[in-house]
Amino acid sequence: MNAEALGEELNEMVALATRGMLRYVVDSTPYLTTKTFAIWNQVRAIGDAVTAHGRALTGMLEQLEVPQRPASYSIDMGRFPFTSLESLLPCLIDEARRRVDVNERAAALAEEDEALRRQLDSMLEENRAHLEKMQAFQLKLAAPDADRAVSPQS
Repeated sequence: MNAEALGEELNEMVALATRGMLRYVVDSTPYLTTKTFAIWNQVRAIGDAVTAHGRALTGMLEQLEVPQRPASYSIDMGRFPFTSLESLLPCLIDEARRRVDVNERAAALAEEDEALRRQLDSMLEENRAHLEKMQAFQLKLAAPDADRAVSPQS
């Protein structure tokens, strides 16, 4: 197992989990409407799960005796509280894809450490499920409202 390469991937996963766009958006709350509020609660739950991943990943870094790389929010994130959830979802989906990609690489590097590999595989399943949910949210918000979709029959 290449501990240095695995440490790099785990550090990237920690950065995405603790200082990624999802964490910032959850902490700051975007502009919401009655249509987006229910979805927002589900996005927040995903954010909480990803934050829990960050704590677990920090433990993995400690176990491997790899220093955690400092991470900070991007300066561009200051505009998100004034942005609608509909416009943020494509960016959140891109970030979810990155979490899956980095998680896949980390799991492949951890193949010799069975316990670590199981933890990373479990996170990978969750990250894939989060990505699918985000994509479903985007489709749901893009769909016309039910009352507008039905034309009156005369």
